[in-house]
Amino acid sequence: MKIAVIGSGISGLSSAYFLSKKFKVDLFEQDDHFGGHSYTYDIKENGKTTPVDLGFIVFNKLTYPNLINFFEELKVPYEKSDMSFAVSIKNSNIEYSGTGLGGVFANKTNLFNFNFIKMIREIISFYKAAHTYLNDETKEETLGNFLNKKKLSKYFIEYHMIPMVAAIWSMPFDKAKEMPLKFFLGFFTNHGLFKLKNRPQWYTVTNRSRTYVKKVTDRISGEIFKNYQVTKISRSDDNVRIMIGNEYLDYDQVILASHADQSLNLLENPSEKERDILSKFSYVENQAYLHTDKQLMPKRKRAWSSWNSISYGEKTCITYWLNKLQNLNADKDYFLTLNPIHKISDEFIIKKVNFKHPYLNSENTKLQNELHSLQGHKRTWFCGSYFGYGFHEDGLKSSIELVNKFKT
Repeated sequence: MKIAVIGSGISGLSSAYFLSKKFKVDLFEQDDHFGGHSYTYDIKENGKTTPVDLGFIVFNKLTYPNLINFFEELKVPYEKSDMSFAVSIKNSNIEYSGTGLGGVFANKTNLFNFNFIKMIREIISFYKAAHTYLNDETKEETLGNFLNKKKLSKYFIEYHMIPMVAAIWSMPFDKAKEMPLKFFLGFFTNHGLFKLKNRPQWYTVTNRSRTYVKKVTDRISGEIFKNYQVTKISRSDDNVRIMIGNEYLDYDQVILASHADQSLNLLENPSEKERDILSKFSYVENQAYLHTDKQLMPKRKRAWSSWNSISYGEKTCITYWLNKLQNLNADKDYFLTLNPIHKISDEFIIKKVNFKHPYLNSENTKLQNELHSLQGHKRTWFCGSYFGYGFHEDGLKSSIELVNKFKT
């Protein structure tokens, strides 16, 4: 059997890797690198090269079991990371992190701020009671509506919970408020994020994510193509035809490991079911800047964390402190900011890239189970992080489930 895999993110890489053990598999990628969000960039300054990951960075052993097994099979080394979180509201006195009392009261004036102290109490009580919140009355609600109905303070909603959700899913505050409550509670519970102590240890790939990408592409049974733009996929009872420019390539099966909307657009004559389901999944585009501008970090160094929600007025962004996240051996502090709230001076910018993340809402999360009903129709298969919470583990899990169907 000859199989084409379209897209080389974690879903495409893993499905191509596992199926290569039995079949001839060709992998197609439209960009100039394999890996999708597993994107490593080399910072070169003063004769020194510092590799950093700009997309996929962290994982843990509790909620990424398939990824852990995948890395162990590939013999990919990884090391401990840090998942501290900070909030900095530039036009107010709100600035804190979760790293001990020194971080919580990074701005010492908040020791005497009644609303801030109330927020801390609400965090403790909300986290302790979170497992009781999902019931028949609340399961169809959005996160924003639920928080308002619970009469939680503005400080808790706007300066803690929504910034954290926005940071995790790389989305604006308004989109974070629209997240299905059931989806939010499930993710936070499974990932131990409601725990006030004994949270899961997080890890990062020792030599950056391109380590595992290279190990996978070296083991693919067929050919691998980058800078190859697939423009159309036509299907018949006998085969699948992939169109690239003016060239056609024929396969027995095709796996679409691209975004849901991209996959739908590639299909010539999609079925009504394919159109109805795939069209419901949309994506948020984020501009990511690798830079050295400390203005996009908390003002007070003691509040600096791995993840930093930075706001000014209605504008907000997320800055990752890469030195802390990836244990960089570097002389400078390097940051990755998604959708910066102000223009970064050219002197500070090292690299700019765009990433798209699934926007999961009440409508499309209900359709996730129906995605499996599309598998195998007209020799076509689908996988991607949109099958789950939108993360690396979800993309890998979807490909493993797909691969297992080939064995039956």
